[in-house]
Amino acid sequence: MKRLFSLLAIAAMMCLPMQADSYRDLMSKYLSSNDMSNSAQFQQMIDNVTAQSFPNDPQAAQCFSDYLSVQLSTDMVTIYEPFFRRHVTEAELRELVNVTSDPKFADIQARSASILANLDQSKEYANFISQYSEAIEKIMKDEKPREIQIADEVSSEYADAFYAYYRGSGIDDVLMSAFQGIFQNLETQLSSVIANPQAVVKELNAYTSRNMPKILMAIYSKTLTLEDLRLLTSVTDLPAYKHTMTAVVESASDPLALGLEVFRGMARWAEQNCPDYAAPLKEMIKTVEGMGK
Repeated sequence: MKRLFSLLAIAAMMCLPMQADSYRDLMSKYLSSNDMSNSAQFQQMIDNVTAQSFPNDPQAAQCFSDYLSVQLSTDMVTIYEPFFRRHVTEAELRELVNVTSDPKFADIQARSASILANLDQSKEYANFISQYSEAIEKIMKDEKPREIQIADEVSSEYADAFYAYYRGSGIDDVLMSAFQGIFQNLETQLSSVIANPQAVVKELNAYTSRNMPKILMAIYSKTLTLEDLRLLTSVTDLPAYKHTMTAVVESASDPLALGLEVFRGMARWAEQNCPDYAAPLKEMIKTVEGMGK
């Protein structure tokens, strides 16, 4: 019997690396199918850093372009893995990989991800940001800000379907979580200017929550049909999907930390592949770390 338990223990130990690899493999497939490890969403951020730290240096640009295309997706699995392991089982990941690998769903999901990745380039979002500044001024004066209206071309049926998808998918939680850093900085800045910064930020938070989906709705209506939205919602209603969104929202709650992890991956890449650029990048990381303290 003692020998049997020893053999079982050895077998269990041998299985652990296989399970870990299996989980990471599923994570890699899921993140890829959902465009979460796509280099496009980090391209502008990294281009800005390259231009500031290594101006007019095409070799630096090539170094970090290679990182984006070769290494970033692997690093994103590592970054997201602890969040996923807390909330998502391997069976749930496998279920989602099977669902999202369907070509029709994959096409719709890719179009949806592209909308979010390019949100800041849309005229609707630009108009929202312009009105956002006006809203902040109104709220600071204890006045009601102007509400954004649902676009005329969006039917009530489409609006209902979009709200169901927006809330069920967790996009609202991710976006509002990302806004929390902005709200915290604004509250700090306002504390020396007005007597009630918390009340202003609370009202601005509510204003953002009410109006952001109307902006996205207008953008989505140009790319996704009512049928597309309903298919997406059928997946976002799955418990497995909701668990992954819990993990994503948790990771998005600290965008500075998320960005730093990407830059640390870049620094490791530079050490191995273009060492002349590793030291300046590490100094930049230290500077940003100091800003967050």
